Amino acid sequence: MITFAQISGGRTSGYMAYLLKNNKDTVFMFQNTGREASVTYDFINKMDIEWGLNIVWLEYYCPDPLNKAGFKIVDYATANREGAPFAQLNAKRKAIPNKFKRFCTSELKVKTARRYIRSQGHKKWNYAIGYRSDEPNRIVRSDSMQSAITPLRDLGITSRDVAEFWKHNGFDLDLPIMPNGKTVGGNCEGCFFHSEYQNAMLCRTNPQSVEWLIAQEKKHGHTFNDGYSFEELAQNVKKAPDFAFEETDHYCMETNGSCGV
Repeated sequence: MITFAQISGGRTSGYMAYLLKNNKDTVFMFQNTGREASVTYDFINKMDIEWGLNIVWLEYYCPDPLNKAGFKIVDYATANREGAPFAQLNAKRKAIPNKFKRFCTSELKVKTARRYIRSQGHKKWNYAIGYRSDEPNRIVRSDSMQSAITPLRDLGITSRDVAEFWKHNGFDLDLPIMPNGKTVGGNCEGCFFHSEYQNAMLCRTNPQSVEWLIAQEKKHGHTFNDGYSFEELAQNVKKAPDFAFEETDHYCMETNGSCGV
């Protein structure tokens, strides 16, 4: 059965791609939200070139918010980098997502991929997702069409193993590491599953990206995070001393939406 491997643009899914790159029955896919860090696009393109993955680049596409959403095929050069797919979805829903209503992941990632796969005539398939063995709480879901497989979890791969691989690889994702060892930023800038520290770092290093988040919150009258708006966080970061980003207790470093609860 054909396997569709989901490339998120992070180091973990990148390592999974490396392990599966010689599997002739694997198709690699990346669903672009338009909100990934610029270095994420470069990283995916580098993997594609170096390892010959032939990655299928997709985007959620809904030119008219009243019409049924679809998808479109893009590539490294044409992939949107201004948040257009995400903004289209927000306009269609007349809301913005949060950790309780994760319609961004289901629409921009899962359903966009499924629409493409079904358009290729497939009725049943495997999909490979980069869950590690040290992420036991991440639930794997299968259904009548697709069966989930987790190559990294099956091999007992942890975040330390992933970091060790990229340390010795010829190229890497150009994103810094937090004091607790996790990657700053990751996929989809400003994600509500990122820690407060990560989003504070985004405010500090890429205020232009935060402007999009602030505009979306104001437009739809809600915030992406429970505990703060991005406008409030950006103002706080402007006043914060440098040592606030060198300590582990100034900004919350808990991920998966734990901050602000």
